[in-house]
Amino acid sequence: MLTKNLRQKFIFLVVVIITSVGLTGCFKGEVSVDVMPNGSGNISFAIGMTQQAKALLTKQSAKTPQDTSQIFADEFGATEDLKITSWIDGDYEWTKAEKKFASPDEVNNILNRNKLFKHFTLTRSHGLLRDVISLDAEFSPLDDNTSGNDLGVDASTFIQMAFSARLPGKIIETNGLRDKNDPNRIVWNMASSQPVSIKATSGAWNWPVIFALSGFLLLLGVVTIGGGGYFVYRWSRKNKALKASDPVIAASIPAIDFTELGIDKLFSQLNEKVLENKGKVETGPGSIALIWKNSLNQEKRIDIKAAADNRISINGQVHPSTKKETQEGIVDAFRIQVKK
Repeated sequence: MLTKNLRQKFIFLVVVIITSVGLTGCFKGEVSVDVMPNGSGNISFAIGMTQQAKALLTKQSAKTPQDTSQIFADEFGATEDLKITSWIDGDYEWTKAEKKFASPDEVNNILNRNKLFKHFTLTRSHGLLRDVISLDAEFSPLDDNTSGNDLGVDASTFIQMAFSARLPGKIIETNGLRDKNDPNRIVWNMASSQPVSIKATSGAWNWPVIFALSGFLLLLGVVTIGGGGYFVYRWSRKNKALKASDPVIAASIPAIDFTELGIDKLFSQLNEKVLENKGKVETGPGSIALIWKNSLNQEKRIDIKAAADNRISINGQVHPSTKKETQEGIVDAFRIQVKK
């Protein structure tokens, strides 16, 4: 991530030192991209060098950058979100610069300006249930980045450069090396004379959409089941009511001969001799009634209907359907009506 001029001078000095004192593996570097499901993330560039290499570089040229963080500031720009950290790991002293990016286009612009890559393309494709993150890039050979090295020194002997990407979701395919401690992290190592192809694809579930769709389907299922249950309940209640009324309907069928029981004759006698023909007899399916009005113009009546089990109902009182019981029931009902 060094600017072109600084990188060339820096590596040229390293080549001179290597050929002079025989140092190998004195520099390490890693470019890292950490992508979030929404396409944003972090990009970082870390440089590690041994204390011996750092001391020799400082001794060889006063123009060599003493503060590596200044190199990162020149490359990324001195922005507020640029974070620079340093640490020591074994023989190497590391300095790392980190910067957030809001979209794949932003990280593409940064890395396509850098000479470490021939091209760099990170894309995010939206799907209804799953988003797909794709990475297609190519590492330039190390020899292409050692302009000024005409001494025939293999750059890989003193520089170990790698690129790593952490992609969200499940890694679908890649030509890189999987990190056994982090299945979402993939690593590619830069070669000396050949470009290195970088390809990876991952799928990240769109959980907000999935939760919203699941909630809608659950609500639809509840409404459907509830509506079906209510329909079944109403149908069963209606069917139950119809079944409960079946005996009454069956009992109302005129299976009893009122004439044979002497009801017609008894009503006629009461109307003629007691009511002085002021009443009337009404008949219907399975029913017969004597209706009249008293001196106060109040309606009085004796209603007789067929009932279940070969019985009859006289003003709501059930009697056996025999001639004697029927006549006694009518006389009792008449007395009650007259007394009222």
